[in-house]
Amino acid sequence: MQQVEHLHLEHVVQTVGVLEGVVLRSFGPDGGQVLFTRDTGQLMLSRSGKQILTALRLDHPLARMVVECVWKHSEVTGDGSKTFILLLASLLRGIQTAASKGSVGSPVYANRAAVLAAGARHTAEELLAFGLEELAAVIHVGVVPHTASLSWESGPKHRDPEAPPHPDADADPCPLQRLLATFFHTRLGRTHAQLTSRLTRDLISLWRPPTGPPALTLRFLERNFGALHTSVCGLPAGGSRLVEGQVIHRDFAVSPRPPQPGQREQPVRAVALVGAGSSLQPNALSGGAVLQVGGPGGGCGGAEEVDAEGGVLKYSAWAERSLEGAVGQLRGLGVTLLLSAGRQTQAALAAARGAGLGVVECVEEEELALFAQLSGATPAAACGRVGREHVALLSFCKPIVLGAHRYVHVGFSGPAARPCSLVLCGAGEGQAEQRAGAVRDALRTLLAMWEPWQRTTEDEHAASPLAPSRPRHPNGQSRSDGAAPSREGALDPRGTVPAGGEFEFLLHRALMRHGHGPRGQGPRGQGGVPALCRLLADALLTVPRHVYSRGPRPLLQAQRLSLGRSRSTALHEQSPGAPPRASDKGLESVFCKYRLILAVLQCLCSVLRADAVLHVHKSSRAIASPEDTGDDDDEDDER
Repeated sequence: MQQVEHLHLEHVVQTVGVLEGVVLRSFGPDGGQVLFTRDTGQLMLSRSGKQILTALRLDHPLARMVVECVWKHSEVTGDGSKTFILLLASLLRGIQTAASKGSVGSPVYANRAAVLAAGARHTAEELLAFGLEELAAVIHVGVVPHTASLSWESGPKHRDPEAPPHPDADADPCPLQRLLATFFHTRLGRTHAQLTSRLTRDLISLWRPPTGPPALTLRFLERNFGALHTSVCGLPAGGSRLVEGQVIHRDFAVSPRPPQPGQREQPVRAVALVGAGSSLQPNALSGGAVLQVGGPGGGCGGAEEVDAEGGVLKYSAWAERSLEGAVGQLRGLGVTLLLSAGRQTQAALAAARGAGLGVVECVEEEELALFAQLSGATPAAACGRVGREHVALLSFCKPIVLGAHRYVHVGFSGPAARPCSLVLCGAGEGQAEQRAGAVRDALRTLLAMWEPWQRTTEDEHAASPLAPSRPRHPNGQSRSDGAAPSREGALDPRGTVPAGGEFEFLLHRALMRHGHGPRGQGPRGQGGVPALCRLLADALLTVPRHVYSRGPRPLLQAQRLSLGRSRSTALHEQSPGAPPRASDKGLESVFCKYRLILAVLQCLCSVLRADAVLHVHKSSRAIASPEDTGDDDDEDDER
């Protein structure tokens, strides 16, 4: 029999409060790490809110619904998972308090739970309507005058990716690095924030062409990040660096023949084989060979055995000639390196070794696609149909040892950008992967800031920084900075404020003024907007309250300093060469904060619209989608 569990407002508050207690342990710049124990006995430390929430074993469907909303928001903006839970819990407690006060004098006090649920649902819908209609205008009036636009040109110019870091590289970091340092400080801690932020800044700077739009570079790096980074376990984090070219995560099955002493080194020519024809050894079914076993009668006499033996010999001779022809064709084109998506046979490897042809087999398709895009060569579908358009010219090809593994390292000649790969090291198990996830989320955060200013191109090939296109205004005039009008009204997606609660303090004051101003008597009538503004303003102070709960600076002192700075002068307006203030050491995105508030308000409406939970006694694997049955280790974690 199906069981129905009615959801009351206090149940929703308690459920989200449990999630709040989990993320509070790692919230803020001084938050700690959460220890996970896998079913295999392996241990994992993490400060990532998304990873912590998705690793929990949640039985209640309402909690899983909230975590799914957090996950979707984090996939778009790359950040804000823990702040999402804090704002949602604070808004629910405020709505519960307001609904309880309004239901005491109700004539239907006997059905108080239904009255509370109806009032909470109505308040949540009003909050969402206010957020969609008026919040952007409030931020524009109260926050935007105190922001600074993040300039892309503030980063360093092209530098040697393998050069040692300059001793004064972090003495006066650029705004882009300060934004990244704030992001990594909450994800990786104080120790590794500066190093990771500098590597991420240099990665973006080296990949971006001088005239290319920033959004195209960020989108390209985010989509190809799996092939552009290498996680190395067992080495200290200080060994992380950028290496020129691409690291292919396979070793040589056959090493290329080195040049003879005194012989001039020739350029490396490579061919990428993909698809079913990625093997040098021909297939009897696809190559046109016919193997007859037995005669027409289908018997097992001596004549039939002779025919079978003759057929095998004919096929072996044909395969050997075909293999020699394929290797000879590659050598005729000057090819010295073969990248194959499939596994080669021993005969094919022996033939390649005899011809001095290097072979790398079982290469991931994502890496082959990136190799083709960077080299400009077309991948070959079959070894027997290789032409000059399939040959890539490389500047070098050599092995590289990263940790306990040896990979293939190739360089390119010709692209406008300087292709490079990111090597991330971690001493413990999973630490390098966590740093890689943090860098990818940082790219998503920057993309969320810059993509509204960059018109989305319809051509997928234009998403590469190697072939940038200059966007245009709606009136047809070209922009020099690759910017397009924002779709979020007057908000500048590149606007930043100092980290540490500055945005929450400014928006709190703006909401209180908006609620008591002439616009407070809006169409919602009779003080509805002032009540909503106060409810949202009080919830916003939850974030700096927890930020300064572990630090030496009290909340009221930080709030007074923030409001004093906003009254005296606009933020970030300094004379050239002036030393940076303490408040400028970290930056946060105003646009990402705005999108976070909207996501929280949408989740708030969703959780309060649920009236009951219907428990169906059925195996979860029987109703799971194919995507949910993959090898996701996070689902097997236990806190």
